[in-house]
Amino acid sequence: GHGIDFSATGDGSGTANQELLDDYEEGVWTPGLTFGNGNTGLSLGTATGRYTKIGREIIAGFVINLSAVGSSTGTCRITGLPYTAINDSGTRIHGEVTYYGNMSSLEGRPYLYNSYNTTTVVMYDNGSAASSSYVTSSNFANNSVLRGLIWYKAA
Repeated sequence: GHGIDFSATGDGSGTANQELLDDYEEGVWTPGLTFGNGNTGLSLGTATGRYTKIGREIIAGFVINLSAVGSSTGTCRITGLPYTAINDSGTRIHGEVTYYGNMSSLEGRPYLYNSYNTTTVVMYDNGSAASSSYVTSSNFANNSVLRGLIWYKAA
C-alpha cells in the first residue's frame, strides 16, 4: 500500500498492515453539547475544535462557551467527534477537561469517557475516590466554559 513503511525498524513483525502509516490529517470539527441527549434551548456562544488523525489515532481539542443552558436535563455529553470510535470492546474514548469555568457543585476536575462505536463522550466528575459521578445540566450556568482534549481510535 501507499504510506510510510516502518517495517525496516525491526521492532515488529514487519507486516504491511502493522507498520505502514497510511493516513495523516489535520482538521476542524464542531463540538456539540447535550444534557440527557437533548439540547432544548441550549445555546453555545463558541463551539470550535481541531483534531489530528495519525493512522487511526485521533486527538481532538475543543473549546465550548455556553450562552444559555436551556431546559434539557441529565448527563452532559460532548457530541460531534470528527470520527466514529472503533467498534472494539478493548478500547475506549478518553479525555480531559483541561480548563472549566462558571460551573457549580463539582467535587473534582471533570473527565471524559465513553465506550466504543460512537461520536459522543460523557462527562464525569472525578471528585470521589470511591466512584465517579456524572456531570449534569445542574452543574452548568449560562456562561459556563469548557476546554479539553479527547483521544481515541477511529473505526
